[in-house]
Amino acid sequence: MKRFVTLLSVVVTALISCCPMSHCAPRGVWLATTHDFGAFDEALGVVRCTFDVVNVGDEPLVVLAARANCGCTVPQFSDRPVAPGDTARITVGFDPTGRPGRFSKNVVVTTNATPAKTTLVIKGAVIGTSNTLRGRYPVDAGAMRLRSSSLSYGDVPRTATGGQYVEGYNASPDTLRPVVVSHPRHISAIVSPAAVPPGENFVISTVFDPVASQQWDIVTDSLTVEAAGREVVLHTVAVVKEDFSGMTPAQLDRAPVISVGSEKLDAGRIDTGGKPLHLVVEISNKGREPLRFRRVYSTDKCLSLRVPDKAVKPGKSVKIPVTVDVAGLAGREMLNSRIIIITNDPANPRTVVRVVGELTR
Repeated sequence: MKRFVTLLSVVVTALISCCPMSHCAPRGVWLATTHDFGAFDEALGVVRCTFDVVNVGDEPLVVLAARANCGCTVPQFSDRPVAPGDTARITVGFDPTGRPGRFSKNVVVTTNATPAKTTLVIKGAVIGTSNTLRGRYPVDAGAMRLRSSSLSYGDVPRTATGGQYVEGYNASPDTLRPVVVSHPRHISAIVSPAAVPPGENFVISTVFDPVASQQWDIVTDSLTVEAAGREVVLHTVAVVKEDFSGMTPAQLDRAPVISVGSEKLDAGRIDTGGKPLHLVVEISNKGREPLRFRRVYSTDKCLSLRVPDKAVKPGKSVKIPVTVDVAGLAGREMLNSRIIIITNDPANPRTVVRVVGELTR
């Protein structure tokens, strides 16, 4: 019995000396974990690359799973054991169809080795086909494509600023440098990045300053972007409003109150061959503080307005002369225009008066 125990001890010692516990396992070393396809055409279809892992351990290595974070990325592998010193290969395919722009996808590979999980990364930039770009970036300016040709800031308080942006895309195989070549003083703009690699995106970021615009209510304008000899005009619109949210109940109780003599001016039958027509809008202040005009205007170029330069005192009235250029109405079937009156009445800061008439000739 004593001899058997001694023999067993010798065998165990020999096994330990031949295969230390720290080495009796598969261990994988990846030759690379990132692959950059660079810029390539969407029309090429599925592109593929390979990743190799070397088994530097002392036991067979087995790839158990490989999962991508997107359906456009498909990994392929063999689950056959890889002997020590041999290499396992993972093939990763990426489908660029309908995916213009820069991409970065992950594939998590699980093995029985140490470490058990490894993340492989594929990246690149897809230069989209004309069909794909037509849907994603419909504004076509040659190498430069934009998602929209308009910037809407929505309601902008007079005491704040409004921000808006447009996404762009470089549809060429060369580096693109979009530049905002003209813009109104109340809109600042910047293009980022300044140099856009092939197949990659950029952003035109803008800020609208209502004070610099010196206007109230609807403010429209435009800015121009140029790249590779082509220009695109971006149309802008913002609605500048007065912020009454900080007024106390007492201030609201004493606030001015606008009252319009009539919300519709009926010019009757208008002879387009006649002389200019003169109408009047009467405005009264039924509040307890002065009523101030922020803006009085019409989008109809046939209407001319003379805006009062003084506030309307409580209990007082003022008349706003309106001149209708009847000759300019030629070709219309009727006169149906609007006069917009912007004041400091917190309950009714925007008042609309319609101007109507039947045209004859």
